[in-house]
Amino acid sequence: METAAQVAADATAQGSRRLRSQELPPKMRAISRWRGSFDLAWTWALIFVVVWSTLANGSFWVVPLGLVVVGALQNRMLVLWHHAIHQNLHPARRINDALARWGLIAPMGQPFGLMHRAHMRHHLRVGQADDSDRWYYDLGLFGRRNPARFRRWLLSSCVGGLLIPQVRKVLTGKRDRDFDPGMPTGPGDGYDRFAVLVAQAVLFGTFWALGGAWWAYFVLWALPAATVGAGFNTLRTALEHADGETPPRLYHSFRSGPLERFFIAPFHMTHHWEHHLLMAVPYYHMPALRRLLVENNAYGDGQLVGSYRERLAVITMQLRSAAPPS
Repeated sequence: METAAQVAADATAQGSRRLRSQELPPKMRAISRWRGSFDLAWTWALIFVVVWSTLANGSFWVVPLGLVVVGALQNRMLVLWHHAIHQNLHPARRINDALARWGLIAPMGQPFGLMHRAHMRHHLRVGQADDSDRWYYDLGLFGRRNPARFRRWLLSSCVGGLLIPQVRKVLTGKRDRDFDPGMPTGPGDGYDRFAVLVAQAVLFGTFWALGGAWWAYFVLWALPAATVGAGFNTLRTALEHADGETPPRLYHSFRSGPLERFFIAPFHMTHHWEHHLLMAVPYYHMPALRRLLVENNAYGDGQLVGSYRERLAVITMQLRSAAPPS
């Protein structure tokens, strides 16, 4: 019996048809009024439990563990915010955007409108010079066609290497002066920056109240956001599009195990190509969408691969094979 990956590959080779959003069952396109709010509330509950437990334990060795787990939960927030951009948290736009702005992206130190505009450009311009996410996956940038440099770049994102680029993006709309085309300012950017300041102040007070430690916000929120939280998000974003072939194949979906789904790709972000193909489908319907696409020979140009770890190994091998002999 063929696996889903083999069926998808056969469909691509034979020229699969494009399944339109209107052809999907109505239930698959329906946005729940409670699912997004529940996932948001559950994520915050886990964060507060981890922070409180870390501070209450009092042992020094527990703090690094708490930092890593909080970073993973921050990555969950970034993924859930991504789904909110496509209005998958709530069917009412105002409620969806309020949840995204105040409950997800402002706590992560990012302005809602700027990030919204950047992500929608990414969907329209994948692989183009003005794709706002090209900074993550274009192997021609930063010397990343060298496999060792590519791995070091990913590792650096887990130890604070993205802090300066992210601060620059918040202030100027660009991550990099040379390789990021930047985003124009919007009418609500001032309000969004105000929301960031309010969210950080609330978190500072809440974390202090949870454990009676003034440093809790800095060690268990700001630090993981700049290190492992950013690193998990970068690893996922890079491997979803990066490819060492010429021309590159830019769309990948994954069949990850529980650990990767928790730390790297929660809320069905493993179904990355399916999301690019049919953005109107909420994240909780993505497994059903994958089955439907494969069964209808409509998987298209995406690649259904193994885990993110396996994908990293494949890219490394591609880069080594393409490297000129020394």
